[in-house]
Amino acid sequence: MKIIFKRGSMLLQTLVMCVIMAMIGVMVLKWVMARYMLSARIYRSNVAKVRTEGCMARVKSQWNFNPVSSNGSCSSDGVTTSYTSSSSKPHKIDFRTNED
Repeated sequence: MKIIFKRGSMLLQTLVMCVIMAMIGVMVLKWVMARYMLSARIYRSNVAKVRTEGCMARVKSQWNFNPVSSNGSCSSDGVTTSYTSSSSKPHKIDFRTNED
């Protein structure tokens, strides 16, 4: 009887260790994927910010030479950044770009 009991306890210990190792592996994968998703989101946000600032600089530099329309868009790297201008004082321009 004791041999069967020892064999069963060894199988149970092996099963418990496999489950614990699988849970640790899943947690590590979730942590790595969360870091990857966060860094990708920050990168896309920074690229969109730089594109918006470039469009803003382009629009501002043309104010002395051409009248700026109240609505327009700039295109760089195949991505379009749109802007809308208000006529109220102080003059305000909203720039919008898609981060994808």
